[in-house]
Amino acid sequence: MGPKYENWFECLLLVKPKLLIVEHDDYFTVGAIDVRSLDNYDTFLKEMFEGTSVEKYGTDFLEQAVEYWLEERDKIVAELKDAERDNPKSINLATEILYYDRAIKISIDEYLKNANENQEKRKRLTLKDLPKPVVNWIPHFGVDALSRFCEDLTPEVTDSYVTKCFQGDSKGVQVAPKKKAKPKGKGGRPKDPKIKKKRDELYNRYYHLTVNEGLTKRHAIKKLTQEFSWKKTTIEKYIK
Repeated sequence: MGPKYENWFECLLLVKPKLLIVEHDDYFTVGAIDVRSLDNYDTFLKEMFEGTSVEKYGTDFLEQAVEYWLEERDKIVAELKDAERDNPKSINLATEILYYDRAIKISIDEYLKNANENQEKRKRLTLKDLPKPVVNWIPHFGVDALSRFCEDLTPEVTDSYVTKCFQGDSKGVQVAPKKKAKPKGKGGRPKDPKIKKKRDELYNRYYHLTVNEGLTKRHAIKKLTQEFSWKKTTIEKYIK
């Protein structure tokens, strides 16, 4: 079992960013190390917020992390646009988007706090002093929804918690457009109605476990593998 960190840092580890340490000689770049492959990855990530790291790396790690989180978040945003509104898949995708935006917000807040606590004669850093991707970042669901989401920094949250963050907010998961029905062609293998029925049962059961019973996604999936004949990877694919 790994070390126990503060909740805010556990939130970052939930969406571990890709960080590269680039090695140079006098003239050329000679290689890059993906820090995620190292045993002490957590240490490197935590150094992003420490005064010694600010002097050594500047804002390099912070910029890399934010760029990675934005790239991953926007992939999920594209999926959300194709999802049916008000179903477990939409809530699941919205949660993942919020995890990435939460990580960016926490990183900015902690970075500025620690950099300014450790600065001596340098002027205080503000948001406008940070790299362009950080300055230009906009939370996908808006500042208000993200602020509500960050009120409780529990790393993994329930679907019911996410739903509450959107109450009274027009930017919530309800805005995901409903897919238009496409005309069915005559070719191809017809879908098995039994499989569709079973998948609907899986959706409903997952929704009940996460929203009504308050289980996290991980615990809900574990329970579903005991109740359904599908493998864990299949269940994860179906509830996305």
